[in-house]
Amino acid sequence: MKCAYHTTTDSVQLCLACNRPLCPACAHQVRGSAYCEECLVHGAEWAATVRHLRVPKAVANRAALLAIIPGMGAVYNNQYFKALVYLVIFFALCLAADIHGIFVFAALSFYAFMMVDSYRTAEEIQRQRVQEGDSTLHQTIDVTSPLWGGLVIVLGLILTLSNYINISEQIRRLWPLVIILLGLFMVYRSVSGNKT
Repeated sequence: MKCAYHTTTDSVQLCLACNRPLCPACAHQVRGSAYCEECLVHGAEWAATVRHLRVPKAVANRAALLAIIPGMGAVYNNQYFKALVYLVIFFALCLAADIHGIFVFAALSFYAFMMVDSYRTAEEIQRQRVQEGDSTLHQTIDVTSPLWGGLVIVLGLILTLSNYINISEQIRRLWPLVIILLGLFMVYRSVSGNKT
């Protein structure tokens, strides 16, 4: 087999990264393995990119910090549906805490889980971006999303209604229905996704 770069010279090794046949002049040894010049340049460029981007601790730390507000860590990671699910589960556990003390522990455990999950998800997103060569690692919250307008309206309605009726009592009565509707919506999305 001839060298990929010198077609008149016999190859003695294969590039560990791309399997090109290499002659002694083209086989660059790095820690006992042979690499071609192109793969060495590509590896050096990738390493320089990763070094300058400081992946991924800063973004992951920010996601965990925002998760102090239930659901905001998932929103920071642009996972709006997950944020909604986490928010509903957390408040359902908080409301159920009045029923039995075990739900207090469950709510605290889920609260800690949301922070850990936000950190790990942000870290994984950044790792994938680096592997794909995406240099835009700064994660931003999309404030133009209609979700934010809807959230502000819902919060305004809740605060307004709290002046006239006992909101906590009504929520306690209705939260199982919210969970059922959320479950139906998740089933619908799963079924409609499988059809496409």
